Amino acid sequence: MVEFLHFFVKGNSMLPALKDGDSIKMMKFDNNININVNDIVVFEHPFKKKCKLIKRIKKITKDNKIFVQGDNTNYESSNDSHNFGYIKKKSLIAIRKEINEITCS
Repeated sequence: MVEFLHFFVKGNSMLPALKDGDSIKMMKFDNNININVNDIVVFEHPFKKKCKLIKRIKKITKDNKIFVQGDNTNYESSNDSHNFGYIKKKSLIAIRKEINEITCS
């Protein structure tokens, strides 16, 4: 059974997809879920304890390190991999799959 988590967006780093104050429902992450470029993820900040961030996956290396970035084109508005580098898959808390991956059979 899939478990869902709810998060509230703080800030504008994910504009235009998500804006300050938005509520988002996401699947709780486990290692059985495939990650792909363009998925949106919530993860623990690599340097700040008890700080969670929501960003979009932009790159995945062969050793499962993940480059995350905010959607806002103003890089100064997003604390992301441009600032702290690649994150580890084990730091993921929740995921929202890219809408294009959902298909009907």
